Amino acid sequence: MKDWLNGIPYEIAFWSSIYGNKKSRKNLFLWTQKNYGINDKILNLEEFLSNKKQSIVLDVGCGMSFRTKYLLENYDVDLQYIDPLADYFNKIAIKNKVNVPTIKFGMLEYLSAFYPTNNISLIFIFNALDHSQNPIKGLFECFEALEIGGVIYLQHHNNEAVTESYRGFHQFNITIIDNQLIIWNKKDKYNINELFADFAEVITDFTGNEPTAVIKKTKNTNRSFINDSDDKKFLCENMLNFTQDLSSVSFVLKYHLKFRWYSLIHFIMQFFSFNFKARIKTIIRKSQI
Repeated sequence: MKDWLNGIPYEIAFWSSIYGNKKSRKNLFLWTQKNYGINDKILNLEEFLSNKKQSIVLDVGCGMSFRTKYLLENYDVDLQYIDPLADYFNKIAIKNKVNVPTIKFGMLEYLSAFYPTNNISLIFIFNALDHSQNPIKGLFECFEALEIGGVIYLQHHNNEAVTESYRGFHQFNITIIDNQLIIWNKKDKYNINELFADFAEVITDFTGNEPTAVIKKTKNTNRSFINDSDDKKFLCENMLNFTQDLSSVSFVLKYHLKFRWYSLIHFIMQFFSFNFKARIKTIIRKSQI
């Protein structure tokens, strides 16, 4: 949890720099519109949504690119944006007077606390599952919220934690090996096809270099997969630990210095085109495959 919390200044500085610069913001939205598609080999979106009435669709861990806004603009769905940093992101949009959808607070690992069970048709998670504190629990929480026949669509950078040297939010890797969806880090390795075999169908493919998966709920899961008692203990312990950290002058100083440092880095990066930065990151990722 501490590693995840330490990643917050970087994330805020990143989106603040993008939205604070009109040219960068314009390039972001142009890039998003050009790259908003999904892998139709594993999910025919039109066919899937045509069989639903007033579907509730979630974009979990949405950030501020609003990719699904363009993806679903021609569909009659209730699209909701969910992110644990919603309060920060909404303030960034208001500060820069940008008209974008309001983001709701929610955490992947506790999604069923925010949404009724068996109620959601489709959950998109773009480049966010590997940023979560506990991606496996997050997937089980998604299944609690999904209706039977509902789908989780995942699309992520390949082995992002390795590329980012396990900094900040990047604590897990996602990849595909022998058509199996694998989530792993230095300590653990999970085969999602095997783990979800009793209650889901998992289809995988690479979209360019990005591991992509559709996980379809075929029946309800057993709540024993989700240990609420451990969750409460975990959250209370971390809340108290973080409160203690905030009482330390050195911790607060380091936290704010991180934000200023990241803000400076992102300010410098604004002088490079969005496509150039994307190409640099792609080259780095390919070298890690």
